[in-house]
Amino acid sequence: MNKMHVKKGMNLLICLVLIFGIGSGGFIPEAVKAADDPNAVDPFDSLSNKLGLVPGHALEENTDDPHIAAYKGKAGTAITLTPIFYDTNDQVVNNLSYSNITWQASGAGARVDENGVLTTTSVGIVTITVKITSSIDGKTQKSASTKIKMEHVPVDQISINNVNMTDKPDTNAFIEITSGEELDLNTVTKVVSNSGFDPTYQKITWKIDRSDPKLSYSRVTARDPETKVETGYADQSSDATLRNGIISATYRGQFVLQATIDKGAVGEKQLTKYIVVKVNYEAVGSIDVLVTKVSANIPTQIIGVPKGIRSADPTFREIEWSIRRVGTTGA
Repeated sequence: MNKMHVKKGMNLLICLVLIFGIGSGGFIPEAVKAADDPNAVDPFDSLSNKLGLVPGHALEENTDDPHIAAYKGKAGTAITLTPIFYDTNDQVVNNLSYSNITWQASGAGARVDENGVLTTTSVGIVTITVKITSSIDGKTQKSASTKIKMEHVPVDQISINNVNMTDKPDTNAFIEITSGEELDLNTVTKVVSNSGFDPTYQKITWKIDRSDPKLSYSRVTARDPETKVETGYADQSSDATLRNGIISATYRGQFVLQATIDKGAVGEKQLTKYIVVKVNYEAVGSIDVLVTKVSANIPTQIIGVPKGIRSADPTFREIEWSIRRVGTTGA
């Protein structure tokens, strides 16, 4: 039995030698060959400094003027870069084993992170440089570079709360706010390009346009100057305010809001859009009285909290108190 086990073990060892070619020049992984064989050629030795990139979203080969840049990209849109390496014969090097890849970018406000994601803030030429380290000896380093021509992507539309702004003020294109409340334009505004890419320039300069009194006005209560009795309503210039992208108005009415993006239009021209903002009045629906019991001969402050019909914040909150049915209290 012992001899049979020994025989089977030797047969197994022979089979392993035949299969893997141990000691007979059989199959050995290329990386092992390069590491053990001093005559083996490390692919790193044949690399050139030419860098290729895999075309993808917002990135393509530049066939128009390749002498300026090998690739074209969409400025403002994030691009994931995938490298292609070439040898000195301008042939693609496949199955290259490398590690510690680092990216660098310069020009057109470019930045590239450790994952090769490129972002730009303007048009222009971006130089991309990548450095890699050989996985075979862990020491050899190579650098390669290329250029990308970042092209302008114009703005096609600006919308607020999903309502598109127009090329000139139009009362059919409007949004609504409640008087006394604020609307943060920074959170409800979208800047869009129909190309499917992000517009290159998206910074908006806001302005309240009061040039047309028929479109921008506040409707306030008119009173007799002597009796102070209400006589109706009067329109005056809009009291709307704009600060850090936040709009508000005290009185009901409407006003025109203007948005401007420098270099936002086709040909990097200035883009200007408008929208009418209608200011609705929020009436007081109720007043919560916080003090309901009053003690004799003790001054008591009565606090009231007005609440609107649609919201907790009515347009006017100032309360004018008066006493009715004094009776025998002497109030």
